[in-house]
Amino acid sequence: MPNRKVVVLGSKGVGKTSIIQRFVSDGFSQEYTPTIENTFQKKLTYNGLKYDLTLVDTRGQDKYATSITSYTGATDGFVLVYNVCDIKSFELVSTLNEEIQFETGGTALIVVGNMTDLGSERQVSREQGEKLAENLNCEFIECSAKDNININKVFLAILEEIEKGNGSKKQTGKKENENCIIL
Repeated sequence: MPNRKVVVLGSKGVGKTSIIQRFVSDGFSQEYTPTIENTFQKKLTYNGLKYDLTLVDTRGQDKYATSITSYTGATDGFVLVYNVCDIKSFELVSTLNEEIQFETGGTALIVVGNMTDLGSERQVSREQGEKLAENLNCEFIECSAKDNININKVFLAILEEIEKGNGSKKQTGKKENENCIIL
């Protein structure tokens, strides 16, 4: 069974842990507890092949502390998460992408707009997410961990990008920003 390691990055409070917990155990908690770092395992089938997926839940990043160097070594893909109700978390996605490209030369990547269930508080439109995706040459999907909307798509999409070899300098030698999905 192939093993794939995916690191989930984003600002604090954007729902990284909630997305992972919803995917791994179908659980959701309203309580916010800051994460230092946790690792989760999930077995899933993609295109008829069984995978052992390792998900790394990271501490919240900010524009002053976005060092991702410790996560780039054995990582197959990254999920960048922002809160659709927080423009600053959205703006951080580009910074995280730049660091990933600098450190890896182009590892598989997706970007996730979370908390769509809070529509009345939205600060980042779907169109803004789509525009960012276009600029990063990525796809775009929004989700809600609370309402379990598009959560499975997040992890199937990153697995698809990993398996295509998109962005993997070890496998394809592609240049930065060539391959990424924004969810």
